[in-house]
Amino acid sequence: MTPLLDPQQCLAELTHSAAVKRVAAAFVSEASSVPAARHFVLRQLSTWQIAEDRDFTDRVALTLSELVTNAVVHGRTCPSDERETFGVALAFKEHFTLGLVVSDNSDSTPHPASRPSGDALCGRGLELVSVSADAWTTTPRQEQCGRGKSVWALFQCSKATGQRAQLPQSA
Repeated sequence: MTPLLDPQQCLAELTHSAAVKRVAAAFVSEASSVPAARHFVLRQLSTWQIAEDRDFTDRVALTLSELVTNAVVHGRTCPSDERETFGVALAFKEHFTLGLVVSDNSDSTPHPASRPSGDALCGRGLELVSVSADAWTTTPRQEQCGRGKSVWALFQCSKATGQRAQLPQSA
């Protein structure tokens, strides 16, 4: 089992190491982009040959869906009649960690809802992210001169097939 890793150490490794595979895409900020973003990520996991572990890919897909939905619902800064995009990126270091990144134009830091009611239709997304990902955190968006944020979900990969180890939770 891989020793516990700090999310900040994971980010440093995933953003600065030459041994990291990276891919990114932009999507229109609308609900219909959620399935397209999910397809993009699952196809890339298959390309990198880390899609064989169904539990791993299900956790990544669920986390992506929640983060993209948050970007569409809460991350827009333009009027609703104007086109806006969000970004999805993956950074993968074999036998280490997969980083899933969803970036939007809002500077607002996401916070888990405090105890949504049992019949609430929203408010559980970040709870699902906390359960599905090994860790998650936010950073200022780098590619837009400080405008917006990136939400990182981290998945420990003990092997290229994505065996789950434990990382400490971060918000």
